[in-house]
Amino acid sequence: MPRLFHYTYSHKLEAIKRSGGLEASNAGARVLDNGVEVDRKGSTEKRVLWFSTNRSFEQTAVKKTMQNGSLVRGNFLEHARTIGLVRFELKNSIYHEAIHWKDLATKAGITYSQRQKMEKAGREQGANPSEWYGVILEERTLFMHSLSMQRLDVSGEKPAWKPTTLDEEIERFRSLGTMVKSV
Repeated sequence: MPRLFHYTYSHKLEAIKRSGGLEASNAGARVLDNGVEVDRKGSTEKRVLWFSTNRSFEQTAVKKTMQNGSLVRGNFLEHARTIGLVRFELKNSIYHEAIHWKDLATKAGITYSQRQKMEKAGREQGANPSEWYGVILEERTLFMHSLSMQRLDVSGEKPAWKPTTLDEEIERFRSLGTMVKSV
């Protein structure tokens, strides 16, 4: 099985530290401002923590940014420079629980129409659904001991993924002084 990565941004790291790991979600849920999830009517969809085999970056993780008063799709290298980009790799101890997208959608209870929407949206963003994997979690969090962490270093001629820790990246993000609001 290939290496599996979960990509995210440094502004989320303090929440990851507070929870002790990465939190799973279900595709059909909507999250209210107070953090309470409301599932679709009668949904039995399970929580999934998403991973990608793409060793450079998973395009569905790109954030939208404000430019000239408009919300536009960002660029992951620019995000790495301004707000920090990290990835978590699934360690061998839990690797066997990762399921490829084709099987995952069925096992997680993702409806056919939701699956089609996810694949279409992913392709429109430049992603390849055949690179998608997930871990179904009964509990909401996959704890840090099951993951290793790297940051995208863009200080040299060529961007490179380098090992890091949660505390190092939280401090690096604070030093950037960037204000970020997730959209």
